[in-house]
Formats: sequence, structure tokens, C-alpha cells
Amino acid sequence: MKKRWTPSTMSMLIMLYFEFIKETVSCPASLRTANDVERCPRNELEWNAHAARLNCSSINQTCVDPSLFEYHCVLNKEGNKLLEVCAPFSHIYGQKCSEFNSLGELIQESFINCSEALVPCPSPYISTEMYKYQACYDVVYHSKTTRNEGRAHYSSRSTDGKFCKSHLGMTVVFAVGLYVYLLI
Repeated sequence: MKKRWTPSTMSMLIMLYFEFIKETVSCPASLRTANDVERCPRNELEWNAHAARLNCSSINQTCVDPSLFEYHCVLNKEGNKLLEVCAPFSHIYGQKCSEFNSLGELIQESFINCSEALVPCPSPYISTEMYKYQACYDVVYHSKTTRNEGRAHYSSRSTDGKFCKSHLGMTVVFAVGLYVYLLI
């Protein structure tokens, strides 16, 4: 006897899918706010001062509710610069640093690992709390002093930057679940 998925199970899967996908939506207004900086805030007090100065919630955008358009200080996509940017927050998984992908116009997981730092990144954490994980910023500070050594980084993300492998994986899991449900 085959078991059918209950409507509540399907509803839960659909809600999880949309909750996950909403973090992958690009926000063109974010790109207009991105600026290179020499240093990111080192604690919550500095973070709040920078956030107040940028006043992200006052920026005209249609991506999210204004209260969810928040200050970030993150790596750029290449991991060699720091950026201040207003963007919707994102959950960061895999003990990686946060980055702003200018092509995807979103905050996402970087290729730079922070699991072995003195204060490691947890999995998951919220992108607006990156100031707690200074090792991510140290990567840029150290790369400036060793720039001529020719260090290269490679990312496994697609070139358009809108979906990383974990987002694609979640989409596949949802699609297979829906397919199995419809067959039963």
C-alpha cells in the first residue's frame, strides 16, 4: 500500500520552498548602494553607527519591506574587497563568509571558509551579523599586504550569480517531492 502525502505535508514543503527561494531573489536597488570600504565595523556598536549613517530603510526600492532592506558590510564576489551595501538579509550556510554578488544583486554565501577561525562562523548565521566573524574581513586585510603573491580563488557558483548549488539542490528536492506526490 502506497502512502499519500497529506495536504499538511505538501503545504509545509511549499512554504519551505518559498521561504528558501525568497532569499535568492535579486534586488537591483542593492547594486546602487554598494560602495568599497577600507574597513568594516568590528562590533555591534560600530555596525549600528554605520547602519544609521546609510539609513537603508529610507532607500526607494521594491524588493522587500523597507524594514528588511538592511545594512551589510561584506566581501565582494571575488573576496578581495569589502563593500558596504543595503540589501535584504540572507541566511548563510556551510560556515562561509557573506558576500555581495553584484551580478546576482544579492547577499550570498562566499567561497571563503571561516570554520577554522578563532571565532568561527556558525551554520547558519544571518548576513547582517557578519561583524561577529572578523576572520572574514581579515582575508581582505591580509590579501592587501600579499596582493603581489598571485593568490587566486575559485568559486563553484554559476557565472550569473543568481543561484548557488544549494539553491539548485533545494529546487530539485522540491520538484522530485512534488513529482512523487503526484504519482502516488
